[in-house]
Amino acid sequence: MNTSLPALGLGCAPFGGLFDAVDDVTARGVSDRARERGVRYFDTAPSHGAGLSERRAGAALRGRPRDEFALSTKIGRLLLPGTPDPSFSGTPAQGCP
Repeated sequence: MNTSLPALGLGCAPFGGLFDAVDDVTARGVSDRARERGVRYFDTAPSHGAGLSERRAGAALRGRPRDEFALSTKIGRLLLPGTPDPSFSGTPAQGCP
């Protein structure tokens, strides 16, 4: 098992609506294109669109051989149910449903 990360990765915050809303098809297309171009490191966080980025990254990578990519996420930010995050567009209110 290779434990080093590649020098280049895909930051998935836009999948959660950072700067502008993104739909599922666009997020999947970006992820697929990145993989086609050799990207094997994907970075997300639960705070990116109240978990939307994580769900979309997971959907895009589901079914791929697990040893062919690295996925990182973060912890430490409290997401309160029903609290919108003004940094992200077109996403559900924060917190777990």
